Amino acid sequence: MEGGGFGRLLFYLFLGWAGFAAGHWFAGSYGWKLMDIGPLHFGLASLGSFIFLGVGHWLSLIKVEKQT
Repeated sequence: MEGGGFGRLLFYLFLGWAGFAAGHWFAGSYGWKLMDIGPLHFGLASLGSFIFLGVGHWLSLIKVEKQT
């Protein structure tokens, strides 16, 4: 596994927060409940975060080849 440096760290941080917010919004919009902590839909927010991070990691593995 290659190191990604500061840019990759920021990329994953952004994806984690975006996924958490999307999962929380989705759970609130559709009324789904999974491990709610007060008004926070923690279970689905965490699931959204894991999904965003997984897809982001998968997409970051794509190598672009230069044409000569």
